[in-house]
Order: sequence, then structure tokens, then C-alpha cells
Amino acid sequence: MKIQRLYSLLIAIVVLVLAACGGGGGGVKLGAFPAITKTEGDAPFKLTAPSSASPAAFAFTSGDSSVASVSGDMVTVLLAGTSTITAGQPQMGSYNPTSTSAVLTVLARVCAAPTVRDNGKCVQPCAAPAKRENGVCVAPAVAASVVVKSPLTWMPVTFPASYADANAFCTTSVINGQTGWRLPTEFDLSNLYTSGSMNGQGWKLDRTWTSTSGSGGVASHVVVSLANGSLNDQANDNSAYVACVR
Repeated sequence: MKIQRLYSLLIAIVVLVLAACGGGGGGVKLGAFPAITKTEGDAPFKLTAPSSASPAAFAFTSGDSSVASVSGDMVTVLLAGTSTITAGQPQMGSYNPTSTSAVLTVLARVCAAPTVRDNGKCVQPCAAPAKRENGVCVAPAVAASVVVKSPLTWMPVTFPASYADANAFCTTSVINGQTGWRLPTEFDLSNLYTSGSMNGQGWKLDRTWTSTSGSGGVASHVVVSLANGSLNDQANDNSAYVACVR
């Protein structure tokens, strides 16, 4: 009888020890691991592991690596959305593996005008008709032909814009897969007209912007007519055709 009681007591002690150590099928109970809210563009942050009786090191994972990535205990916020962050401990001695999770919510960044949101960042908008693709401004394909008049390469003249928009389009856009474009000088554009290289290429032959300031200073620029070669000053806010050269 005494032996049976002793045996029962021993079993109870083992059960208590296993429960304390996370044995018997379940891991130890973990402390709080609260939800997290961040905003696109926030700096990487360090995770705080939940409390645990187990001495095993925690490992952290992100359920959606497009929203946030995890390296060690550091989280890098990427794009708006939600991701489940899991904190797990492997088995160590009599301590069974265990884990818990928290939801990370990443809010979309709000951009102040005139900037626009692109892949979680606030960036300047592309100058029309360019559109943002994979983080860069890309000019649309056109039926008109590129003209090469050594040593310069000319983008087809197909659309009008203000001086500021024309300059922004040339300097910030990828055109025909290339960068490094600019507005032509008065000399560049007059030489092109004289050569006639643009004739029959599908270009719009009309008043076209140059980077040469007009007689009124920086408030105007010289435009060259690709129809007749005439030169005129034009206020920057007015519209003329756009030629980009590199």
C-alpha cells in the first residue's frame, strides 16, 4: 500500500516537473508578444522576445517577406500590409519546442504633394508622358524614329509641354532604354534643322524647346521651329514641342 502511494506521489512529481519544463507534449508557456504597427519607410526595429522558462534561443520569422523581412531579431519594414511574426524556441533538454506569434501591420505612407507613393517611398512624379516602372520614369514607345546625327542622338519630337515639364521629362526619363538625356541648346537644334535629318521620321515639325535662355532671362527660353528654322523667345509657361538629346 505504501509502495503504491509512493509510486503515485512519484508520478505526480514527474507530471509537475514536465509541466514546468514544457514536457509532456506542449512547450512552456510564453509571455506576451503583442501586435506591432509600423508605417512604410520606418527604420528597422528590434523584436523583444516573450518571456520563457526555457533557456533556448528564440528564432523569428516573417509570414510575408514582401511586407517585412526578418534577420536575427531585426525587422525591416517594406510595404503596406500585414505579416505574422513568429517567435519560436527549439527543444533544449527537457524543454519542448514552443512558439507564439504576433501580427505586424504596416501602414501605407502618406506623401505630401507633389510627391507620390512608389514602393513605400515618397518620390517626385514622372513628367508626362513618362510613367514609373520599377522605380524609374520610363518614356512610352512611339512610332516616330530616333535620329542619330553624330555626335548626338535625338529622341523623336512627338508631344508639347511647358518648359519645366519638358526639361524634367528629358533629365529624369529613361528613353529607348537609355538615360542621360537633356534639352538641346539653340545651336544643337538649329544644326539639326539645317541638316534635315528629322524630315520623314514621323516627328512633329513645329516650335521646339531649347535650353538656351531667352532675352527676357530665365523666365523664357528660345524655341526653334523645325518647320522653317525660325528662332523665337517663348515664356516658360507656354507650350512647345519637346526634343531630348544625348
